[in-house]
Amino acid sequence: MPEVGNTDLSSSSSSPHFERRSLRVQTLESSGNRFLFGNSEITRIMSFKQGANGDHSSDALLETVVSHDYRAEMMEALEQGDGKTLQAIIGHLKPEEINGSVTHSAEGVFSIASVDLPPYAREDLSQRDVITIYPVHYAAMMGYKDCLKILLDAGADPNVKDSLGQTPLHILPKGNWKFDNNLQGCLDVLLAHQKIDANRLDLSKTSPFCRAEQHKWSYMVDKYKEASLNTNQITLADALLNGIIDRNLSDFKNTLAAIENSDTLDENHGSYTLLQLACRSGLYDFVVELLGSRACPITKYDSNILSPVSWATKYGYHRILHLLVRSVKKENLGNAFTECNDMGETPLHLSVMHSNPQDCDEVDYYRCLEILLEKKQYFNIDHVNLDGNTALHCAALCNNIRAYSLLLKEGANSAITNVLGACSMQYISKEDMLQILNDFIEVDDKTKMSYCIKLNYKMINKSIGYVDSEDKEMTFFNSLTKVFQDKDILDHPLFNIFVFLKWMKIRKFFWLNFGIHFIFTALLLTYIFIFHSSLEKQESEHSIIDNDALRMSFAVILLVVLFFREVIQLFMMKTLKEYILEVKNITEIITLVLTILLLFVPFTQSFKMAIAAWLVIFSVLEFILHLGHLRPFAVYITMFREVAWNFFKFICLFSTIILAFGFSFYLMFQVNEKFRSLPESLVKTMIMTTGELEYGDLPISSSLPVATHFMLVVFVFLIMLVLVNLLNGLAVSDIQAIQRRSQVISRMSLVERMTQLEKAFAVENNRNPFKSIFSRLFSNTLIMKSCLPKAYLLVYVNHSDVQCKYKTNDSFLSSICECHGYQLEVEHIKALREIVMRKMVTLHR
Repeated sequence: MPEVGNTDLSSSSSSPHFERRSLRVQTLESSGNRFLFGNSEITRIMSFKQGANGDHSSDALLETVVSHDYRAEMMEALEQGDGKTLQAIIGHLKPEEINGSVTHSAEGVFSIASVDLPPYAREDLSQRDVITIYPVHYAAMMGYKDCLKILLDAGADPNVKDSLGQTPLHILPKGNWKFDNNLQGCLDVLLAHQKIDANRLDLSKTSPFCRAEQHKWSYMVDKYKEASLNTNQITLADALLNGIIDRNLSDFKNTLAAIENSDTLDENHGSYTLLQLACRSGLYDFVVELLGSRACPITKYDSNILSPVSWATKYGYHRILHLLVRSVKKENLGNAFTECNDMGETPLHLSVMHSNPQDCDEVDYYRCLEILLEKKQYFNIDHVNLDGNTALHCAALCNNIRAYSLLLKEGANSAITNVLGACSMQYISKEDMLQILNDFIEVDDKTKMSYCIKLNYKMINKSIGYVDSEDKEMTFFNSLTKVFQDKDILDHPLFNIFVFLKWMKIRKFFWLNFGIHFIFTALLLTYIFIFHSSLEKQESEHSIIDNDALRMSFAVILLVVLFFREVIQLFMMKTLKEYILEVKNITEIITLVLTILLLFVPFTQSFKMAIAAWLVIFSVLEFILHLGHLRPFAVYITMFREVAWNFFKFICLFSTIILAFGFSFYLMFQVNEKFRSLPESLVKTMIMTTGELEYGDLPISSSLPVATHFMLVVFVFLIMLVLVNLLNGLAVSDIQAIQRRSQVISRMSLVERMTQLEKAFAVENNRNPFKSIFSRLFSNTLIMKSCLPKAYLLVYVNHSDVQCKYKTNDSFLSSICECHGYQLEVEHIKALREIVMRKMVTLHR
């Protein structure tokens, strides 16, 4: 069955997010009720109608998420008012299951309009089309006095509050008391309970007695008078709530001093605890008093909307958030930062989805984000909401570039995609991305030198030490090249310098691969030249072609080189399918098959020469393509590949015209020996398109001279003038466009190859015999682990010259990295100085 998981069903069924999550459960119709089943949870949806004559007339919806079959049976018995069944079932339930919350549509007695809520509470609750209630509320509303008594005897809380702050006593006067005497019995049951607090206030600061007077229920008013209840006396918890609502700090402190039990501070007042309400309202002084009196900073009930940390973050109250973080015990920090709202958004999401409306000391969302990230070890910085968006996605969608840059510096993964398949970079403009990259280049004027340039690479620091992780050093830059195929982005020194350093570490593998291909190609061509270059050599005596030892030596060497290369490459892939489907391996597989056929299958010499001819083409083509993996040749091989692909598409598009003329020439020029068969006619026509028209050899003076001349004119016009010139123009325009973007294409190709190599080395198959070797090789290619463990590179610049140094153990080395002796290139330094100069000018303004 589909799994419900941790899906929150407190949203309305009309909400689009509720509809999307509801697809994860299975619906069964049974006796007019709907049961939604998951693997570990059962969702019970009950509908009822309540009318003036005791029958049911107004529709409502009651939902509850339960963790056991007995809970579902309890709710079914409660819906039917079956006290006997409820009594039999309730003994199997724990008190926390009996007191478990349910959600109810905001209608009737639970309607938001039925309570005069403060503006902030009405605003918060109006965003959720349902109200959280408890089984005792439902039993009281329906007038099931027997069920209500059973629940209370089993440990249900008679003073529990729904989202509106209403206890069961608040609900009774709003029911159909004129026609349903069972509500009187429910009132008697509640007032007889020893733990009942008959004067609790709801969020509108209204007591049950005032509610009875408003609805003119004399029976309840008389009962209060008979019991001699002081209707003006309220609990200390409600007095504190009134102090926060009225913003009366002095009364709040006086009441707080009279409280002996700190549990009173964490009571549920409906949609808020005292601390939640103070955080939501930005009452810093109230928060200080509550935390000083040992109020729990992480308490949150089912009827509450957001945790205190989430409330403070949502409205940017950074001082309050700082207090909360300091007050939370270390073992509870994870829960405080991972608490989600109905949309699955954590406080980290909320901190980047807003910006300061104006300069204000109390409100600073960026400071809230900094406070949260100071404790990033206690939560997942890449947590996704119900739409699959991380905090990076939210920052990009809200155009919060400052927050986006900070999240990257703290190690947020920019490659994660949401439900639409989009990574966070896809919501960033080119100008904003340049600004973000510039933020990672910092200037320090406090050194003895002219200035120090610090290149911050913390955005890729997350992959350090994770050999088998999918998040490698090239992940960020690979995403950058795929989203921003732009010269300004890929010419940025932050990008260029890291790619340069990575190339210096990883280039040996590319040169090794190139060397293997060179040896294989040279041996293969030598073998073909000696043994399969001519048919006449078979007839000569004592020819080298008869030397079996030499033949076997070539065969063994070729097979060793070939299989060594392909077996290693196969094990570097995660699956055989991935190896086969990779484009560059197609030519290698063809070469492998043709080589085996040439060496071991006893074909005739002429057939082997045909195989050898194709093998030469594929092996040399593969050799040329592998040249493109090397940094010095990447631009030219890329140009060759792009032009060849464009030509291929162009020829495929217009090949039907050439085929049509070839067939027409076959029909009209069969008197000529070159057009006597259809294949010969097609080949001759293809040659004619290159300019070899040979007009004098064509039989145009046949029985139909006008038709043949006219067809030839049409051929010359369409093919030789239009198509061929169009093809040449396409080639020139493509080459010019590729030349203009040569550096971009080179870097994109290099980043792609290095990313593939990293992915290939990070094998996860424990059966791989090369796993330990690959892991060791991969570890040696990690810049952040071996060369830049602090995730930054320092470049010290004088007025007269440029010095590039790496800082380690408070000493300076002359080389860039501690383990290598190479320097940055001149264009890197020039680009850095340009950015630094612009920043320094901005700082001095």
